[in-house]
Amino acid sequence: MHRAIVKACLFISLLFLTGAVTGLYAQEDTLALPTITITEKPVFSGEQTDRPDEALLARQPAIHVGELLSQSTGVFVKSFGGGSSATTSIRGGSAEHTRVLWNGLPIENPMLGQLDFSLLPAIFVDEVAVHYGGNTATWGNGAIGGTVQLDNKIDWKKKGLIAQYTATSGAFGLAQQGLKVGFGNEKFQIINRIFYQQAENDFTYFISENLPRRKQTNAATKQWGTLQELHFRITPRQTLNAYFWYQNVDRQLPPHAAQTRSEARQSDETKRLTVDWQYAGNSWLLKAQAAWYEEDLWYVDPLSGIDDLSGFNTLLGQITGTKNIGRIHRLTVGIQEAFYQADTDLYQNSITQNRLATWSDWKTEWQKLSLQLSIRQEWQDGKALPVVPSFGAVYHPFDWISLRGRVSRNYRSPNLNALYYFPTGNPDLLPERGWSRELGLDINFIKFNNWTGGYGITGFRREIKNWIRWILPEGSFSFAPTNVAEVLSEGIEHRLNLNGKYKHTVFKLSIGYNQLRSVHKKGIVRPQIAAGSQLVYTPKQQFFSTLKFNYRDALFIFQHRYTGEVTSLNNNILPGYHLSDLTLGYTLKTKRWQHRLSLRINNLWDKDYRVLERRGMPGRYLSFGINTGVR
Repeated sequence: MHRAIVKACLFISLLFLTGAVTGLYAQEDTLALPTITITEKPVFSGEQTDRPDEALLARQPAIHVGELLSQSTGVFVKSFGGGSSATTSIRGGSAEHTRVLWNGLPIENPMLGQLDFSLLPAIFVDEVAVHYGGNTATWGNGAIGGTVQLDNKIDWKKKGLIAQYTATSGAFGLAQQGLKVGFGNEKFQIINRIFYQQAENDFTYFISENLPRRKQTNAATKQWGTLQELHFRITPRQTLNAYFWYQNVDRQLPPHAAQTRSEARQSDETKRLTVDWQYAGNSWLLKAQAAWYEEDLWYVDPLSGIDDLSGFNTLLGQITGTKNIGRIHRLTVGIQEAFYQADTDLYQNSITQNRLATWSDWKTEWQKLSLQLSIRQEWQDGKALPVVPSFGAVYHPFDWISLRGRVSRNYRSPNLNALYYFPTGNPDLLPERGWSRELGLDINFIKFNNWTGGYGITGFRREIKNWIRWILPEGSFSFAPTNVAEVLSEGIEHRLNLNGKYKHTVFKLSIGYNQLRSVHKKGIVRPQIAAGSQLVYTPKQQFFSTLKFNYRDALFIFQHRYTGEVTSLNNNILPGYHLSDLTLGYTLKTKRWQHRLSLRINNLWDKDYRVLERRGMPGRYLSFGINTGVR
């Protein structure tokens, strides 16, 4: 085990050394090349993307990223209110089919193969983007349903003091405070974000029409965290960035509707350290990254006699290089080494896993056509995983219309729990694999003066074989992971956006509507699942919209979303529901400072609904926030 850790550390060090040497050596070859802008963030041909409005982040510092995605994207988030876990489903995929990247590096829990989005405070994130569809060739293992990108912005124009304070007070004992403070100039920036948040989450909720409303108990949460950022512009072409994320969450776990009480609680401690170095030449870009993550989870349930502690360490090293070839071609190559170590009472021994991946990406752009071809090869503990290619194209017959398409092969290897959970884990599980296809049409139907409007429609189809499900094998009383399912997912996504400005008024409207069919292609005996049945907790319809008005310093945001009915784990139908939220804000400005006040009304029409069976959700509730900072 110690040798593996040393090897991983040495590999990460070599990545940095290789990157630095290559960057210095390559300077000699770039002086005579024409100046071509190379962007750090990749742009992929043929994909559908949602980006939540940054105003929603600024006005809701007390929410987590899962709530933001639920409000303003086509991601279905499974949660049951404040303090509970939040997992995602994109295009009919499981939570393990969502890839999550923080500043370009994956941060999922390798034991579960997924991420609890309730552990991602929005106050630690500046930009959020959802990339729909399979793209394992670029993003790596598990990017089957989609990829969520979380990024921190660097503003080299900031000079002097950087200061921002947020406070939120709301129903059910919600109290949050956050501080962002630092110093910056055009060469150096140091920033510290810190927050503390607590809530009782003692709301009343609806169970059924013939039963009285019930008050949620044992649901209090407390959490605090800090994010340290260090940015150094070594030269105009060369930058060094470092981030350290620490977070501690202590939450009680409330009883579900079939329980009378609960004393269960869970504590999560997260540490993430990342460093990246980047050098930009005239027509190329080189970037090296290294990361170390440590997460511990302590689950205690006195009523059941459970007291479990589990945790994992992750070491990551990654290097990517991008080169413009001529004026219409771009080539990107990358290599990533990942080392995981997991310890839990649920395994017989401490578990380690090594993953090595290499990938390349070629993109070419003509006046009306852009093409992109990507390919990835990954090895897990020395064993080769499926080679995954991806091809995308965008065609612009006219300036106001574009056609796009994408086809890709994708896979997901089993998580550590599925492989090593004692006694039913299966080390011989195969990776899930299959193909994804999508076609899209985008029309810019308004573009004059200060008004723009666009409509996009995307159709997709995905088939995944060897889908892993925990089932009851014949003659067994314990659930075990098995490559037993085949799943077909297909649907249509609509997006409409309208933006305008008239004198002192800024208007923005965004609408999304998803139609989805995600079904089992063959039946399963235990649990009994019929062929052709929709996957559990997978809505066939989703609608979401955001209407935003800015008049001078006043702000109005109205959000409405509809989630269609879903089937629960017990084959019960949870009805669909409509939800509306209203945010009112006002900004006070002085020469040096800016103060933003906001009032938010959640569940405006006081609807009774359930996202998960046996779990109630709060009715109408309010929160008031203040955000003050240096302009």
